Amino acid sequence: MARDEDLDGKPAESDEDILSEMRKRWDYASTEWADIRKEGQTDMQYVAGNPWTAKDKRARKDAGRPCLALDELSQYVNQLVNDVRQNKRAIKVTPMGEGSNDATANLKEGLIRQIEYRSNAQQAYTTMFENTVQRSYGFLRVIPKYLRDDSFDQELLIEPVVNPDMVTVDPDALRADGSDMRYAWIRESRTLEEFKREFPHAKTTDFGTYLSVPPYKAWVEADKVYISEYWRMRAKKRELLLLNTVEGPKQVFADELEQKPSKSNILQSRRVDTMSVCKHITNGIEILETTEWPGQWIPIVSCFG
Repeated sequence: MARDEDLDGKPAESDEDILSEMRKRWDYASTEWADIRKEGQTDMQYVAGNPWTAKDKRARKDAGRPCLALDELSQYVNQLVNDVRQNKRAIKVTPMGEGSNDATANLKEGLIRQIEYRSNAQQAYTTMFENTVQRSYGFLRVIPKYLRDDSFDQELLIEPVVNPDMVTVDPDALRADGSDMRYAWIRESRTLEEFKREFPHAKTTDFGTYLSVPPYKAWVEADKVYISEYWRMRAKKRELLLLNTVEGPKQVFADELEQKPSKSNILQSRRVDTMSVCKHITNGIEILETTEWPGQWIPIVSCFG
């Protein structure tokens, strides 16, 4: 699929433009992930000690034969997962260029360690790894949270994704940590009462596979509504300049300057794609909420086995 076009000189996207893009991507991504999820469900049946299908159970019961389930996997799964629990993981900061040194790296590492402590990040790391061992894929996420109900101050938290089947990421991403993904979804369920309280003006609709069938009519399953966070990257073309100033060479984007510099002051220039990240809360046929993420990557970390 093509990457997002640059936003220079273009009108702001409408909700229907975003929804149309999301539906096409959802159909593609959910299809690409379907076989992997099916295999993952089979893996989880064996891990849970229930390898027999309902059809096989019925056939053996009718024939008067037992359905034996011998647990041959737990010892190996536990051996791997308990190693991660015993040898705790942590984020390591390495100084690289632009005046950075060991002191600044240690300072940032200390701040990250505080985030890990406040988040109980070991739970997120272990849950992601355990899901990877059991079914070959796992995730964790980074979210901002207000410190108190009466405060505008926020902190970053590292949170586990207990059910990785609720996360669908860009199937064309190549890096193991998912840092090159262009879009992703995190689905969550709400009761009808919770949904109406949180989004009182929204239609009672559901985010699901019905999106592939026009006119995108919704359905509600067992008094539940599924909504989704739709994360996406947007590219904007900008011109980076290296200017000759009285203070020495200085890098700046052309659109940040109040006046256009003379050609003699431009030492180098190049066009670059700057990326921004946006989160949309949707029920599939409406954009319920939109938030700009102050970072250059989608804050979902993946782990694949």
